[in-house]
Amino acid sequence: MKLLYYTAALLWLPFAALAQTMPLRFNAPGGSNEAVTINQCNKTFSVCSGSSALAKQRCDRKMRNCTLRNYWLVQEQVQQRLAQALSKQINDSIDDVRTRLNAQPGNPIDYRKAQMKLDEKRDGIPRRIAPFTERQAYCRYHRLNVKRLKFMPVSSRQDAPLFFNTLNSRPGAEFLAKSLTVINPNTGKLSLYNELYGDYVGWWRVAFGTTLVGSNGSQAESPAEAKNEASLQRLVGGGGNILLSATLPLAYFHTDDDAVGVKLVTLNKIATDLPQAGSTSSDFAYHSDLGLELSAYYRGFNKTITPFTTVRVGRVWGNAMFYDNLGRTDMSGMLVGQVMAGIGITDVLQVSGTYHYGSAFIRDNFPFSLSLTLQPKLLPAE
Repeated sequence: MKLLYYTAALLWLPFAALAQTMPLRFNAPGGSNEAVTINQCNKTFSVCSGSSALAKQRCDRKMRNCTLRNYWLVQEQVQQRLAQALSKQINDSIDDVRTRLNAQPGNPIDYRKAQMKLDEKRDGIPRRIAPFTERQAYCRYHRLNVKRLKFMPVSSRQDAPLFFNTLNSRPGAEFLAKSLTVINPNTGKLSLYNELYGDYVGWWRVAFGTTLVGSNGSQAESPAEAKNEASLQRLVGGGGNILLSATLPLAYFHTDDDAVGVKLVTLNKIATDLPQAGSTSSDFAYHSDLGLELSAYYRGFNKTITPFTTVRVGRVWGNAMFYDNLGRTDMSGMLVGQVMAGIGITDVLQVSGTYHYGSAFIRDNFPFSLSLTLQPKLLPAE
């Protein structure tokens, strides 16, 4: 465990330094009649005074939170009004055309087609105003998370996508949202994890995926060795042939401009490995992985390049077939951990290296891996 503490401290030092020296991009407005103005914030906390440095720091923190909350509330209301104005404009246009159609119906077939087009136009209003409603949700999320450090930062299903994806994201379910490729230089094995479907259930993000394993074919291996290495690759490269994961946000620290952030979640998995093709056995392996994951990032000014680091620690339990596939005689739970460092590009592509730690079995068989993560966000499930 000492190695874990030292590694986490070393990885966090660059981010802590950047957080102290980077310029902030937040500028609060001078005032607004729609929310608590800065002057009102001053008046509200004028009684918050004291001679000690701790009292002054507490007052400054309350003033900052009030000002930020005011800023995001104003922006949220602006986006709400823009969405309402566009929706009203479209509805008024539809009603005007429908009134003229009813006054002069003309050919029944043409009249019916025109009415159907108007209905389709009205049904498309949510898509037309989506840029404003998504931005409104973004502002609401930041209004509720003005504190630099907040525990249980997600309060609704609408907030969850913003926590997990940081930038604007649709609140609905996601189809084919993530693809993770993991290469083990030690064995030459390669795994591909595809998240087939993800959704937000209350405070949780629940995802269903599958993991496939391949080899470069350069090393001669026995069937038993191939089975063991493939099972180990699935374990660290995703989880199993079929995987169900559930992630709950626990804590969130961020700077005012969200350039530096730290997130703590509990990530739990249940996975199963199906019998190999041609196998006479109908038994299948399954295991559970319960763990915590701490991640930190520094986002560039244009939000294009994002260095990040992630530390995960988990405990894995499985049935007898699971341990047999790994070639492990000890059937007790295993400590499985990862220390990852890499760089993200526009929240779509991540390239990273991962050091695996934990039980001696994991350290001996999978010391280091290279990962490529693709999150296209092209196929939202409606």
